[in-house]
Amino acid sequence: MKKRFSTRTAVMCAIAVTGWSLCVTASAQTITHIMAGTDYLQTRAGTAIKIPFPTGTITVPLKGVPIKGMGNVDTIIQREKDAIFGADDATGAQVANVTIQLMALNLQGSFTGSAGQACTVSITLGGTSTGTVVFNLGPPMTFTSSFTVNYVAVFSPSSCGGMITGSCKLNNKGTTGGGTWIAVPPSPVPTDPPYYLVQAAYPNPKANLHTPGSYPAGYVDFFITGLTSDAAQTAKHVVCEAASQVGGACPK
Repeated sequence: MKKRFSTRTAVMCAIAVTGWSLCVTASAQTITHIMAGTDYLQTRAGTAIKIPFPTGTITVPLKGVPIKGMGNVDTIIQREKDAIFGADDATGAQVANVTIQLMALNLQGSFTGSAGQACTVSITLGGTSTGTVVFNLGPPMTFTSSFTVNYVAVFSPSSCGGMITGSCKLNNKGTTGGGTWIAVPPSPVPTDPPYYLVQAAYPNPKANLHTPGSYPAGYVDFFITGLTSDAAQTAKHVVCEAASQVGGACPK
């Protein structure tokens, strides 16, 4: 079976974020911008991908592999520009949208090959992967996103499948219409367990927590609190804000 699947391409998948419940104290009227920044995420149980083989399609559970030196982070998404809130023409709701780019993806799974051999698959970013996120001030404060992920899946040993490239069309709308978020400030950053934080002065887009005093009033940082997915797609990626320690649980 060596390199048998080198030209096969998976074409659709869906992403999901699940997390924790937090009280949101932010006043929608005080928030004018979400600062450009980066979301550092970790993969949760329930993540999986369906892989087509000549003998049939199999579902491979996936787990995150922490990126060296970055706590429990295995997935990185960047918002390169500020998201500016304004009234939606159709609903009057305060919304903002901005482009996003997947900067890193590091997943791994194991399965039994057709010859009974133990197989592993590693999934990493395979090319520029961009999309859009739309924020709503609510209440409740929600967001939806959609983007295309170009990835490479490498099988080991090669008899398990060689390598495939894939292009996944992701969205987080699911059955609940998206996810929820908190604004920091005025909400504090949750600390159970400690988040993986990158702190820097505004407008550094690599930060997820900007230094107080470096940005104008009404500007906030974005942290996810929960999301759901369409489980009918050929893959599911369940993530939460990443913990600062390797192996750390999702923040509560």
